[in-house]
Amino acid sequence: MQQSRDFANESMMKSLLTVLDDMERAMAQAADADHEADPFYQGMKLVHDNLFTTLQTYGLSEIEAAGQPFDPQQHAALMQQPTADVEPMTVLEVLQRGFALKGRTIRPAQVIVSKAPGGEGDDADV
Repeated sequence: MQQSRDFANESMMKSLLTVLDDMERAMAQAADADHEADPFYQGMKLVHDNLFTTLQTYGLSEIEAAGQPFDPQQHAALMQQPTADVEPMTVLEVLQRGFALKGRTIRPAQVIVSKAPGGEGDDADV
């Protein structure tokens, strides 16, 4: 019963993550255009930050991905990239942030994972 209560808001949290994503994309466009001083941007950032803080209050946390070993429970590898700079199967780049609700993954991070250089095909099986 406790587990049911802990995860009763899971579908709502997933829906609100898309709102956060949209806000982050809009803010990134404004930042790229050097509009960070714009009051509209500042207001959107404030709303975004307040929403994220509120979701954290209810148990939402971001999944650490960049530089971490690939974990299929927390990461969804979209492609592999050859590199000699890090160990194979290390997350090189996060394409979409992942989140957990009270420790349970509700959206895995979409990532690019390293592989040893010299392998056939840069987008080999992950």
